[in-house]
Amino acid sequence: MELVLAVLILACLHSTVQSDYQGDALYALKNSLHVPSTLLTDWNQNQVNPCTWSNVISDNSNNVVSVRLSTMNFSGTLSPRIGVLRNLKELTLKGNNINGEIPEEFGNLSNLNSLDLENNHLTGQIPSSLGNLKELQFLTLSQNNLNRSIPESLADLPNLINIQLDSNNLSGQIPALLFQIPKYNFTGNHLNCDKNLPHPCESRSNDSGASKKPTIRIIVGIFGVVLLFGVFLFFWCKAKHKGYRREVFVDAAVATSKSHLTFFDVGVRKFETEKRLDAIIDPNLNRSYNFQEVEIMIQIAWLCTQQLPEARPAMSEVVCMLEGEGLAERWEEWQHVEVTCGQEYERLQRGFD
Repeated sequence: MELVLAVLILACLHSTVQSDYQGDALYALKNSLHVPSTLLTDWNQNQVNPCTWSNVISDNSNNVVSVRLSTMNFSGTLSPRIGVLRNLKELTLKGNNINGEIPEEFGNLSNLNSLDLENNHLTGQIPSSLGNLKELQFLTLSQNNLNRSIPESLADLPNLINIQLDSNNLSGQIPALLFQIPKYNFTGNHLNCDKNLPHPCESRSNDSGASKKPTIRIIVGIFGVVLLFGVFLFFWCKAKHKGYRREVFVDAAVATSKSHLTFFDVGVRKFETEKRLDAIIDPNLNRSYNFQEVEIMIQIAWLCTQQLPEARPAMSEVVCMLEGEGLAERWEEWQHVEVTCGQEYERLQRGFD
C-alpha cells in the first residue's frame, strides 16, 4: 500500500514540476513581450497548469504543443526561456512589434514544426541553432530587420517545405539546397538570386495568377473525390446492414481502390499514405503543382469532412492551416482518433460474428 501511495505521489510531483517549468517559461515570455494588461489575463504565474491558458494548446499529457500570439500589439523581446518547451510544435508571433534578436535557445525546440515570426522588428542574425530543428516544416521570418547571411545549417533541415525570409536586410550567399525547397521567398534582400543568376529569389509556387488556377482545381477535385467516397461509404454501410457483403470500387483518375468502413482504408487515404496522390489529380495539369501543397490540402479535406460537425475545423482554422499553422497537430490528433475508432469497430464486429 505504501508503495502504491509513493508512486502516486511521485506521479503527481512529476506532473506539477512539468507544468511549473512550462508555465514559468510562458510567463517569462509574457513579461519579455510587454504584454498589455488587458491581454493574456489568464496567464497566471500562480496557476500550476498552463494548459488552460488562452492561446495555448496542450496534448493529453499536458505538454504545451502550440502557442499562437498573432497581432496582439506586443512591443518587447523574445524570451530565451521558451527554449525549454521541448514538446512545442507550433510557435506563432507574427504581426506584432517585437524587437531584439531571435534567441539561440529557439534551437532547443526539438519538436517544432512551424515557427512564424513574420512582420515584427527583429534584428540581428538568424541563429544557426535553428538548424537543430529537424522536425521543422514551416519557417517564416519575413518583414523584419534581420541581417548578415543565411546560416548554412538551415539547408540541413530534412523536413523543411516552406521558408519565407523576404523583406529583411539579409546579404551574401543563399545555401544552394534551400533552392530545392518546394516553397521559398528571399526577395527584398541583398542575396545571390535573380539578376541573371541561376536561381530566382522566389519559388514558382509563390507566384500569383497562373499558379492559382491549378491550386483551385486541385482543391475542388480533392473535395469532390472525398465527397464521392463518402457517398459510396454510406451505401456500403446501408447494404451491409441488410446482410449483404458488397464490394465497392471507385475510379478516381487512373486509380481504382476498394472501399472499407474507415476512411483510413479508403483509396484516397491509401494514396496519401503511399505518396501516390498524383493518381487522383487531374492529368491535364501536367504536374504543374506542388506535391507538398497537394498533401496539405488532402489532409485539410479529410479534417473538413469528419462525421461529427463539432469535430470539423472552423473556417478561420482552415485559413490558418492553409497558411501552415496548426495542421500537423490536428492531423496527428485525427489519425489517433480514427485508428482508435477503427479498432473499436473491429472489436464490436468480432463480438457479433
